[in-house]
Amino acid sequence: MKYHKIQIIFVLFGALAILYVVNIFTTNNISNSLVAKPVQLSFMVIEAPKDACQKCFDVNKAIKMLDTKYNIKYTSNDILYNNPLSLSYIKLYGIKNLPAVVVAGDIKNKDIASAWKMLSGRNENGHIIIENLPPYYNIADKKVRGAVDAILLKDKKCQDCFSENGYITILQKAGVFFNSVKTYDVASTQGKAFVKKYSITKIPTVLLSPDIRVYAGVTSSWKQVGSIGKDGWFIFRSVEKSNGKYEKI
Repeated sequence: MKYHKIQIIFVLFGALAILYVVNIFTTNNISNSLVAKPVQLSFMVIEAPKDACQKCFDVNKAIKMLDTKYNIKYTSNDILYNNPLSLSYIKLYGIKNLPAVVVAGDIKNKDIASAWKMLSGRNENGHIIIENLPPYYNIADKKVRGAVDAILLKDKKCQDCFSENGYITILQKAGVFFNSVKTYDVASTQGKAFVKKYSITKIPTVLLSPDIRVYAGVTSSWKQVGSIGKDGWFIFRSVEKSNGKYEKI
């Protein structure tokens, strides 16, 4: 089955796309919103601990994309998490997740104002603070959030069923970062265990680890397409919305 059919499943996840830079800057609306005069900005990037978050979001790529799609003139400086300056910024602006960006300069320029909203930036004392681009390092619990594990369940006997990999493709396009993706046949020992544990009745389907919660829009819309287990895993159940062949078990 072609992926555009599977996308029907994820219509309710539209809010995801506005938070992830890759999607933000590939939309026509953003691409066509080049400003006439350079916007003067400075970016202070507070990095996450390298040994703790090697898979964290690369905010410098976001800055470069801003530069590509908007007419900005900027300076950028990276500081380590344990630097005295970074600690002062974290305290001053109540930063909870890293990497974070403190944006100064002409932040009120109307030609670029929409970018702050799309990046979930907040205004603090005349600066824009951007800190919720997963995967990120949570300072309080010292853990990485937003690296999602996925379990795909299929039946190899159903040759005409749509591809379970379509779920991953669509979510990746929405900006979801996957730490691991494992596929099990429902006839296997592991597959049977998942079917029993989560009362799976239709396949192919996908199970997502609790870290999917950090992606905006999933929690609020998931109840319309699936359920959440007692262990926090998200179970997709509206398989029939794929408009492709599926199987009841």
